This record gives sequence, C-alpha cells and structure tokens, in this order.
Amino acid sequence: MSTTSILKKRGPPTSTAPVVENRVGFKIPTADNIDVQAAFAEANKSNVMDSNYRQLINVLKSPDTDDEALVRLLKRIKNSAPQIERHNDEVLDCVLKINLLKRSVHVIDAFSQLACDMVFIHPAFLRSIVVALLGTFMSPEATSKDVPEREEKLERLHALFRLLFKLVPTAPTRFIEILAEVFPYMKRDGIQQASLVGHLLRMTSYIPDHRLELLQLITHKALQIDLHCPKDEISGAELEDEDDAMEGDDIFEMEKVSGTDSERMQHPLADILDQVLNQFYLHFQKHCNVKDGGDMSKLDWEKTKVLFKDFLTIFDKIVLPTHKCCHVQFLLFYLCSFRPAALGVAFLDYLWKKVQNPATSCIVRQASAFYIGSFLARAKYVPISTVCDSLSLMCQWAHGYVASLNDSGFCQPQHDIQRHGTFYAVCQTVFYVFAFHHKAIADGAKGLQYLRELNLEALVMCPLNPLKACLPAVVKQFASIARHYQLVYCYSVIERNQRLALPTAGGDTLYGDVVLDAFFPFDPYVLKRTGKWIEPLYRKFEKSDDDDDDDADLDDEPEDDEDELMCKSPKSPSYVTEMFSYGASPGFKRSLSFNHHR
Repeated sequence: MSTTSILKKRGPPTSTAPVVENRVGFKIPTADNIDVQAAFAEANKSNVMDSNYRQLINVLKSPDTDDEALVRLLKRIKNSAPQIERHNDEVLDCVLKINLLKRSVHVIDAFSQLACDMVFIHPAFLRSIVVALLGTFMSPEATSKDVPEREEKLERLHALFRLLFKLVPTAPTRFIEILAEVFPYMKRDGIQQASLVGHLLRMTSYIPDHRLELLQLITHKALQIDLHCPKDEISGAELEDEDDAMEGDDIFEMEKVSGTDSERMQHPLADILDQVLNQFYLHFQKHCNVKDGGDMSKLDWEKTKVLFKDFLTIFDKIVLPTHKCCHVQFLLFYLCSFRPAALGVAFLDYLWKKVQNPATSCIVRQASAFYIGSFLARAKYVPISTVCDSLSLMCQWAHGYVASLNDSGFCQPQHDIQRHGTFYAVCQTVFYVFAFHHKAIADGAKGLQYLRELNLEALVMCPLNPLKACLPAVVKQFASIARHYQLVYCYSVIERNQRLALPTAGGDTLYGDVVLDAFFPFDPYVLKRTGKWIEPLYRKFEKSDDDDDDDADLDDEPEDDEDELMCKSPKSPSYVTEMFSYGASPGFKRSLSFNHHR
C-alpha cells in the first residue's frame, strides 16, 4: 500500500522572469540639495525625517560632508541667519559641534562669518559660541603636530574672537564672565588646561581693557592648583617613584626614559600645575621679546613694564594674602630678572611699603617681610649693594620701633607676637639675610665696619627679645655667624629663652605660641618643566668655611635637604635639629622706585 507524502516536490519554475526583491532605502541628501530657507520655515511645522529641517541637521552632523560643500552650506545658513530663532537653534548647535581643526581654513572662515552674524542678530548666542571656541582650544587637535595648518587655523579662531570683541562692545566683559563659569576643573587633563591657558594668554594682547581681569582669572586658577599640591607631597611622590625605579632597575635595565617622561611629575596635580605655569613663562618670553638663553638685548621695555605692573597688581590681590603658596609667586620672580635694577627694586619697594604701613593687616605686613627676605636671598640677579641697602633700612626701622616704645614709657621685657609681630618679622628677615650674605658683605670694602654699624647687638638685647620669636634654625645660624665676626654674643639670650620655653606633654618644646608662623616663599622650586626657567636665576644656600664647628652637624646635610627643610613647620619635631636653609634677603634701595626707572 502506497502513501502520498504531504510534502509536495518542488518543480521547475513556471516563469523565467527575474525575481525583484523589495528593499527599503533611504536617500541621503547632500549639502547642496538642502533648501535652507525652507528648512527654517518649516522648523516648527514638521518633525518628520524627510523634512528639509531634519535633512539640514543630518547633513551638518555627517562627517561625510566634504569641506567645499560645507562651506557653501554655511554661507547659505548665514544668508538665512535672521530666520534662526531661539526655538530652532539646533542648527547653530550642530554648526558649533563641527570639529573646526579637522576642517579646512575655508570652513573656519565661513564659520566665523556665520558666528559674527549670529551674535550681531542674536546676542544671546554669544555664550554658546564662546564655549565652543574654548572647547576647540582644549581639543586634542589644538596640540597635535599632525593637524595640517594647525597654527594658521588657530590664528583664524583668534581673528574670530577679535571680530566678536569689536562687533559687540560688551563681548569682552561677557567673555570673562563666561570663562569664569566654564573654566575646567583643576583635575582635568593637564595638556588640555595648558593649551587653554596658552591661548587665553595670547588673547590678552587684543583685549587691553580687560587684560588684567583675564590675567587675574587664569592666575587664580593656577593658584588653586598650587595650593592643592604642597611641596612635601610633591617631593614624597618623586621619592616614591625613584624607589620604585630602583627596585625595577634589573628588570627594565634596557628601557630608556624619553624626554617627556623625564619631565613628568609623579604628583598628578603638580604635573598639571607644571604644564600650566610653563605657558606663563613662554608667554613672558615671547611677549617681552626675550631671546633663548635669557638674552635681554632686544627686550621690549614698554611691554615689560605693563606686564610687570599687571602681575604686581595680581600679586597684591591674590598671591600675597594667600598663605604658603609654593610656585605661582615665581612668575614675578622670573619677571623681575628682565631688568633687576628697575623691576626687582620696584617689587621690593612695594613690599617694604606694605611692611611700614600700619593700616595694612599684621599678617600681610609679616608676609611682605618674608617675601623681601626670600626674594633677595634666592635671586642671583640682586646685587650685594641692594642687600646692604636693605639691611640698613630694615635695621633702621627696627631700631626706630624699639625707640618709639622706649619713648612711650615701655621698659619691661615683653614678648607679644600678636602686638609686635611685624617687628619680629623684620628682625628675623634681618638675621636671615645677614646669615645668608655675611661672607659677601664682609669681603667687601669696609664690610666689617658696615656690619658693626647695623648695631645688631641692640636688636638682640632689646626688651622685645626678637631671638625668642624667630625660627630656631635662623637663630642658631645667626648666633654662630655673629659670634664669628664678634658682633654680638647671642648664646646667653638663647639659653634663657630655652629655659623659659614651655614643654608639651610629649616633651617637645612648644614653639607655636611664641615663634612666628614664618615661611620662605622662594624656597627651592620643585617642578621639573618650569624649573628650567628658574634654575639659572636661583641661588642655593651654601655654608661658608667660617661657620662655627658647633654647626658641623648641619654641614653634613646635603644642600638640597637644607633647602627642603626650610619649608617645615616650626612645630615639626625635627625642625629645630634638622632644618636650616637660607632663602631670604630683604633688599631694595631706599631712593629707588619703579617710576624712577621708567
């Protein structure tokens, strides 16, 4: 019995006609096919994918749109700019997202023309345009050497900013406000932040009325980073990296360290700060026309004076009142080297006026004294004559201070840092500078006679007892050198002060209540990239052969360790026994002022 299969056998096709498959396809419009006016007209009437408005958006977003077609499209959008309103600014958003540095200069020109028209017609769009341009300055393409005509393209973007500032009188003010709002967070990639800062410094040349505001803003941002990476943390990170490198030396013996890696700081924020500050130094060199190697023969003195005044103002507003910042103040240190006889003296004259002014807060007066000392000790370009004039002036002021107390009936020994803090700060600066420069002074003509005329003994023995308020390491070194020159014997006073010092529960001497909270702002510079700008100008502490044998334990310490220990807090247990590095020297000529050298 046979059964029939329910599956039918497939026979030959009855027709030889080709089979046509039905496929769904999308026609992608090109830039030249877009009706821009129609797109804006229907912006609020239709939202379907094949509308002119949607097609315009898609073409602007497409990376396949070639440069020439994009230029033509941007020009047509510019002609229809009055039709762009706040409700259909998606077109402008797409335009602003164009990666300009990957496009040709012709695209940037077309973009610039459109941006100017948009800001003129709709000032509300200024913020979006500024944010987009700032983002371009921070893009990877802004620092990549592989981008064709990169410098030319970046110059076109600066030309756009010039046009915007000229077109809208309030644009520079608004720009500063926008920048303050969108400035990148301190932990953002260092290369991006440095690129932005470099371009912002470049912009200061064409917004003269807002130059100081812009400089102050970006300096303040650098200062915030500086405060978050103390020198002890930076040094600790570097030492830890060196230890790791030594442990892996056998394994990676053949590995070579590139120049870029050798400059990289191990502390993340320090590395960012180093890159950002490097842009300042590059700007100073270019703006003032300083040639490589520090050649000042073609220095643009007029520009240098303006730049110095700006940074002195910034120093006054945000740096001087900031306690123990480490590296930002070196910007002014570097600027003063351009013409020390004028700029260095002007800086010191400014600081000395702060010290003398009774209307200035006590903290700022003391900080000014510390800056005076540290600047003259570390700056190689400051002549010894300025140091001597400084010591004379400060000693004269200190003697006058004591005399005024005596005239008012003060005769009993008194130690009050809150009341006499400025006096103690000036005395410590005098002792500090004397110990740092004593050999150069004594070796000069009538040097010993000059040292005796300072009458340091009267200061040491006065009822205010300045040795009790000064940092122990400064006192120790000053006492040793002063005894060598037979100027004053300090050890009896030091021993009496030690007996009167209060011990803590742990057995350590409590210096915090009786010793100045001093710091030395120009202590050793630890950033690697920017260190090359400071090192040729910087004096390291060197102990002389004339120092007493009592300080032999200090002689055994490495010079760098001495410099690092200067930054330690007076309350540190190791401070008294370990620390001594000189980094200060007050100096400024009494008769000189900045205006005198203009």
